[in-house]
Amino acid sequence: MEFPSFAAARARCLRAFVAFLALTAGHVAFAQSVSLELLYNWTNPNFAPSTVFANTYNECWGFVQDGKEYGVIGTSWGTHIFDLSDPENIRPVDSVQGAFSGPGVIHRDFEDYKGYLYAVCDEGSGISTLQIMDLRYLPDSVSVVYDSKDLLSLTHNIAIDTVYGRLYCFLVGFAPGFSSMAIFDLADPENPSLMAIHNDGTQVHDGYVRDHIVYMNDGYNGRVLVMDWTDTDNPVVLGSIDSYPDRGYNHSGWLHDTEPVFVFADENHGALMKVLDVSDLTDINVLSTFASEVDPMSIVHNPVFRGDYLFSAHYHDGLYIHDLSDPTNPTYVTHYKTYVPTDHTSYRGAWGVYPRLPSGLIIVSDMQYGLFVFRANGLGLGQEVVPPSFAVTGVSPNPFAERLLVQIQAQEAVKARIFLSDMQGRIVCERTLNLMAGANSLDWPMDAELATGLYVLRLESGAVQFSEQLVKFGRD
Repeated sequence: MEFPSFAAARARCLRAFVAFLALTAGHVAFAQSVSLELLYNWTNPNFAPSTVFANTYNECWGFVQDGKEYGVIGTSWGTHIFDLSDPENIRPVDSVQGAFSGPGVIHRDFEDYKGYLYAVCDEGSGISTLQIMDLRYLPDSVSVVYDSKDLLSLTHNIAIDTVYGRLYCFLVGFAPGFSSMAIFDLADPENPSLMAIHNDGTQVHDGYVRDHIVYMNDGYNGRVLVMDWTDTDNPVVLGSIDSYPDRGYNHSGWLHDTEPVFVFADENHGALMKVLDVSDLTDINVLSTFASEVDPMSIVHNPVFRGDYLFSAHYHDGLYIHDLSDPTNPTYVTHYKTYVPTDHTSYRGAWGVYPRLPSGLIIVSDMQYGLFVFRANGLGLGQEVVPPSFAVTGVSPNPFAERLLVQIQAQEAVKARIFLSDMQGRIVCERTLNLMAGANSLDWPMDAELATGLYVLRLESGAVQFSEQLVKFGRD
């Protein structure tokens, strides 16, 4: 583990190096220095690089726990967590060794859900595990509450539907064999239970999940496949696209927060990112293509949306930011070259980016140069969130039987929609509310025919949303 003072010194040196580039390399480096401020860089020479790509570091992630922001990076050794709550004094807080570690490790992946961090590895057949870490003791430490290969072993990527509590695993290795995708129920976050295995010939390298809809990147088949997994026993294909420019290994993608726009990347030298119109999933169209334009051998790896900005890890070229407010004409904003050499051979450099922390801090992982944390000056990140016009201060009883009492504090008079949906996403009852400024109380009788089981209560007003899982009991 590296001491924060040493990491801060490295960050200062890297900032000086970027300033030098700005004087010697013209406009592009200058754009870097004025738009992206390097706050922190962490490496550890004690961890072995992989024997395949010489990468010590892999995926990154970010999360909020008890009001504090944290960053995550994977290494050949395991998982490392950093306290980002004071951007001027970022520090490592804990690390967890993977069940399989050492130079055989290339891939790890992470996501968080309800105060737990989920970690997987794609190497170490028969050894690697699903690890679940309890985050409630941060910033002091994390506690591993699950570490087993009973459910799954090798796993390339994961995604969590945080509303419905489902863990989606892509390119999964089980004890009896491999599958393109598996879905687990996280009703008990410490003990996932298998819901479905998908293995129909697709090679789902990665996927983006929202409200049971999975945008599946079908690897060597060169296809984006969109499926509705509301009913895991009877999934429905909603649409696909397998004819597009620079078609290759369909790697990963991300859906715009509010618009029907999906961007994905093929992990091939020289391949452009594709911007899709997904407003009609039966007729998906390519709106535009773009890339870093640094070298004909450049490779894009993992694109992520935040608002209209698309952040992408461009391997040898580093972090790139593009403005997609007009998806037919993506425009370059700025970039930062995390990978110092100028080669474009093999697969090296910026692996992942996580730009979705509330503060606007940007986390980047570089396969050779470790964890980077940036502040984006001038982009307005962290300021684009609409202040809440209401706050739900109470929902009772839970479990409920015949009625719900919902208490809402509104900052001003606002119209809102409240509804209850089952775990398949079907709305079972809803109402429109005219909230007054101040305290509001809704005594909401439930349909007498409403079945016993799990439900999700949602309250929406514009960009402001609230959701909570509830349990329905039968009547006495």
